[in-house]
Amino acid sequence: MSAKTVAFIGALCFNYQELVPTLQDHLDEMEGEILPHLVMADIIRWMSSNCNDNAPLVKNIINWISDAIQKHGQDQEIIDLVSVSGMEMIPDPGKPGSILRDWLPSTLKELDPWKT
Repeated sequence: MSAKTVAFIGALCFNYQELVPTLQDHLDEMEGEILPHLVMADIIRWMSSNCNDNAPLVKNIINWISDAIQKHGQDQEIIDLVSVSGMEMIPDPGKPGSILRDWLPSTLKELDPWKT
């Protein structure tokens, strides 16, 4: 855990208040500690669960993450957070929620383990 990855999660949840309950659940389970990789995985699960009912919001979150990667492209901690705990948590092709892969901008497609 680093200040950068905690800040990334905080900024993401602050910009998308719909994610605050996910962060709060994490804080409750971790006795107030933020473990960014676990929260990122929870956020991807939330996005997968909400992609059909709230596609515009989920697409906006994806684009926010992509923009952050572009702005901080040389920051390996942020890239690892998004890659390992984000892209790898998108459901496998053919599974519910896997449509997220179709919505990934090129910046994030590069981090997707299913890229072709």
